[in-house]
Amino acid sequence: MNSNLFRMLFSNIGSGILTGIAIISFLVVVPTANAGIRCNDEFQIFKSGDLLATPWCEDQYIARIARQYGRKVSNRMMRQNPNLKEEVCQIIGHDYRLNLICHQNGSTDRGRSRSTSR
Repeated sequence: MNSNLFRMLFSNIGSGILTGIAIISFLVVVPTANAGIRCNDEFQIFKSGDLLATPWCEDQYIARIARQYGRKVSNRMMRQNPNLKEEVCQIIGHDYRLNLICHQNGSTDRGRSRSTSR
């Protein structure tokens, strides 16, 4: 009877340890989703060298310009709060760098492309 109890306890502990190791390995190996995104202003840079306006890079660009105007805003805050984006666009949307982005803010017409040959 004692040996059965020992086996049962050991198998539960062993599977818990293996589960823990698997979770830790996954967290260490898998990079965050945004780690591979590179931006040039509001345009995402793809491996092919093509540039495409994406919501991620646009939000980051709006946040950067807002910080230049003295607004305390992070990239994450801008991405997660559409009202903040609208407010920033109302206040500094006159800036030539934000005219197009703020004009289409809230619309579904996203994804303008820009030629890489300048």
